[in-house]
Amino acid sequence: MLFFGGHSHTSQQLQGYIQINEQERLSIEQLRYGLRKTISLGLKLAIFNSCDGLGLARELGDLQIPQVIVMREPVPNRVAQAFLRNFLTTFAAGASLFTAVREAREKLQSLESLFPCATWLPVLCHNPAEKSGRWQDWYELRSAHSSNSIPWRKSARQTALAVAIAGLTVTTRALGLWQPMELWTYDRFLNLRPAEKADERLLVVEITESDLKAQGPQRQGSLSDTAFEQALQELSSAAVIGADIYRDYASQPALVQQLATDDRLISLCKNRDVQFDPTGIAPPPEVPLSQVGFSDFVEDRDGILRRHLLLMTPDAASPCQTPYAFSTQIALRYLFSQDLAVEFTSSGNLQLGDRVLVRLPSNGGGYQGLAMAGNQLMLNYRQVPNPTAISDRVTLSQLLSGQVASSAPVTIWTGRIVRD
Repeated sequence: MLFFGGHSHTSQQLQGYIQINEQERLSIEQLRYGLRKTISLGLKLAIFNSCDGLGLARELGDLQIPQVIVMREPVPNRVAQAFLRNFLTTFAAGASLFTAVREAREKLQSLESLFPCATWLPVLCHNPAEKSGRWQDWYELRSAHSSNSIPWRKSARQTALAVAIAGLTVTTRALGLWQPMELWTYDRFLNLRPAEKADERLLVVEITESDLKAQGPQRQGSLSDTAFEQALQELSSAAVIGADIYRDYASQPALVQQLATDDRLISLCKNRDVQFDPTGIAPPPEVPLSQVGFSDFVEDRDGILRRHLLLMTPDAASPCQTPYAFSTQIALRYLFSQDLAVEFTSSGNLQLGDRVLVRLPSNGGGYQGLAMAGNQLMLNYRQVPNPTAISDRVTLSQLLSGQVASSAPVTIWTGRIVRD
């Protein structure tokens, strides 16, 4: 028995492909000689528990394989898992191949309220020159070879056990039972990477408690209009300025023109959340929407941030209508300043020059059945002693007093609020 669980598809030319990852695939033609040898050695059944497999069945039929089970259309994970579990259970219990497939299909009817036509998806393609048989028929020797039956039966039992374990492993992983262990392993590998230097392209401007008091009573929020205007003047040589502060109110006239026309400035807003923040936070009214990024992030159930939200479709009722994350806007604005081509591929992946950032699929990065919102990537944390060591840091007072601009070797300046 040959089993494949994953992604596949059939081309317009009716050729079947096994998808290895987003950019690599294998055709039956590439596997032809290996499959032909395997069939001659006794391969009886190939199961492709994957999407749109009629092209695979067609090409395998040319190799005279006895039986093939495929899914005729894209198949949801739950349907594929339920079919495999029911089929293996019935087939191993002694039912014929036809009976096991039929009963496994019929049991999918309980899922049709969620997945219409689920019973219609699995297809058994049978070579009429071959007998259907039962599982026991595939490893029991005829009486003429009874003298050698013991080692053959032992080998067959080992094969059956291996197939059962493989099917159990694939099923339990698809159900997400391995997810906590895989994510834990991912975290450990990140922590084991060698130390990295601070990013010399970044500078964090920290607003300390002393900076807050020094701005006087005219301050609204974390940064007064006067201090903000002075900071922008000090950052005149910066390629990009990310203002990681919420300013959902109108600024004084002296600052309005600068906020509206400085195309290096990226401002912040926050989408509403029905459970935790039903209103959200609007961006500065003077800043164009093309220069606004959202501060939202995705958190795993254990409270760890492993995924980065690059972009998402904004809620129509939210005051934050930008599709791009704050960090994405800063990075893209910097790449534009470096004349690097930035575009989206036909599959919705972000392409920077000749490098494609493949979006995280629902079953990628150790996750299984993840409800994907927007365009996400696995976070690649910089390996530094502590989060504050990711770049050089100065206080707002140091910046406004002219202690920084003349000597800091940076390309990007990022203004951030650290603590109120």
